[in-house]
Amino acid sequence: MFHDAIHHQCMKKKISIALLLTIGALGFRFWLALGFPNDTPGDTVGYAWLAKNTLKHQVYSKDEDEPLQPTYYRVPGYPLFLLLVYAAFGEDNQRMARIVQSGLDTLSCWLVALLVLAWSPPAWEEKRRQRAMFIALGLMACCPFTAIYTAVVLTEVLVTMLMLGCALSATRAHLSATPKPKFLWWLAAGVAAGAATMVRPDAGLFAAGVGVWLVVLGVQASFRQWRTEKSLSLKVQTTGENRTQQSAALEQSGSAAATPQLPAASLSCNQAPHDLTKRTALQRFAQMIYSGAIFSVGFALMLTPWTIRNARVFGVFQPLAPASANMPDEFVPQGYNDWLRTWVDREAYTEKVDWPLGQKRITVKMMPAYAFDSQEEKARVAALLERYNHPPQASQATTMGESSTANQQHSSAQTTTPASPNQPASPSSRKEKKVSAAPHKAKQSEDPRAAASSAAAINDANDNDHDNDDDDSDAPDEEEEEEEAPQSQPATVMMTPEIDAGFAQIASERKARHPFRYYVITPLKRARYLWFSTHSEYYPFAGELDEEFDTEIHQQFWLPLFLGILWLYTLLAMAGAVVLCGTPKTRRWLLLVALLVVPRFAFLTTMPNPEPRYVVEFFPLTLALCAIALAAVRWRRRTP
Repeated sequence: MFHDAIHHQCMKKKISIALLLTIGALGFRFWLALGFPNDTPGDTVGYAWLAKNTLKHQVYSKDEDEPLQPTYYRVPGYPLFLLLVYAAFGEDNQRMARIVQSGLDTLSCWLVALLVLAWSPPAWEEKRRQRAMFIALGLMACCPFTAIYTAVVLTEVLVTMLMLGCALSATRAHLSATPKPKFLWWLAAGVAAGAATMVRPDAGLFAAGVGVWLVVLGVQASFRQWRTEKSLSLKVQTTGENRTQQSAALEQSGSAAATPQLPAASLSCNQAPHDLTKRTALQRFAQMIYSGAIFSVGFALMLTPWTIRNARVFGVFQPLAPASANMPDEFVPQGYNDWLRTWVDREAYTEKVDWPLGQKRITVKMMPAYAFDSQEEKARVAALLERYNHPPQASQATTMGESSTANQQHSSAQTTTPASPNQPASPSSRKEKKVSAAPHKAKQSEDPRAAASSAAAINDANDNDHDNDDDDSDAPDEEEEEEEAPQSQPATVMMTPEIDAGFAQIASERKARHPFRYYVITPLKRARYLWFSTHSEYYPFAGELDEEFDTEIHQQFWLPLFLGILWLYTLLAMAGAVVLCGTPKTRRWLLLVALLVVPRFAFLTTMPNPEPRYVVEFFPLTLALCAIALAAVRWRRRTP
């Protein structure tokens, strides 16, 4: 009776802690979602239009005006999530979308806690395992890097939850000893991975990681089973040979009658390996194939409707979305993207030279010195950008305007400066991905004036080489403001196949000159920026430490604090990885974490538009390792 009362009291305490942490996590997310709503990302607008057009017109289209043209430039997972929210709470109700995301992110906190409970070393007592679970729940509840995305209508919250669901299902499937639960868990893992891929295509790398993990563990188990059976067979064979030699010796000595009778179990020792092992190596391998097939079926089920729709509407096999988020009739400047990939290593340059492509002017003054290997290369880039900034059609219009102005000046004998029609549009905070740059059509012919403008650009670049070299790392604010000042007319710019081919040639030359820089140094710089940025995006004090602090929003306090929290998470996660390496049974979980993180992170380091928000899905796995590290510490109470 006394023990029952103690057990009941402990259960009440654990339930109270779980409720407090859950309410705290949900309240923190509600506060962020409702107190700091953010609708500035361009992706938010695109997702909203896809959802509204599908809801109202049953057409999956991004167009704002009729006629609506169907598209497949985005996978439908997140627009369908918004469609459900709009259908239930009203069209374009972003507030409710944020509230629902707050609930989903709170669910992610519990998924991390359950992962830690399953991944804790088997040698730990139950109390210690539960402590690790509550530590994980608390860390996720107050993590500022993941919680802020409840305030933004983007895919991060949904992808994170589905990725964790996939990892937890795969973990439970691996631990299941009976066929039916194993079947259901692997099916759930495949469905979660497929759903995550339908929200964001690069989440397919999570599914690939789980698949590789399944194969590695299956092959390892089969090999261990084969090695065990082989050792047992050798032992039985050796025992039989020894007994045969003993019998022969006794017969020769005439003592055959005294030969002891072997027990029946010894006579059937050749069957021992099959009696001691329930599954042979071949059976274990077949089990791996079966589990992989179930996982693949669940994954394929989520992709099939979208693939069939694209085949019926467009006549193409497109199970995901185009890498450049474009339609077949849209021109994609792959050469320009390849050139950016040779040097862009942070989001600040993406905002200047990638997102504005096709909308605003771009100049070499916006780029750092390491974007060019020589002055000659810089001049070539300046010439190509001059042609982009002043396409032939705009040059003709400008020439006509100048001629008219000259006639007016001559008649009135006054000197005036004609307004240039080629001014950039007002700066926007677009986060739209990335390289499609609107449907640029192939240009049929080049105007002779383009060559003249290119030559002028080369001369200007050479004249300003010394000035730019001194200031490239931090381009003057005055020049950027002059370039991006809002005007009554948007800039007339055009990226043509000829200009794109010029950038492709420069990119190819840069790769050939410095392959180690392209394949190793620049990706490592992107990796450092992606992980060790402040991750303060979408907070009111968003910024980086290498920028001048805005004291009015207290960046000098918040940004170092966020970076310190990041370093604390990183060091604790490394300690948690060491704990999991301690026993063979927990190394499999560390392998799962590595296969979920490393392939996708490596992929992100090859992209020409590195954005820290792309790695936010890694923080729950990082916090899981942190919780294991903290639970591994033995806290000793001081006795008086």
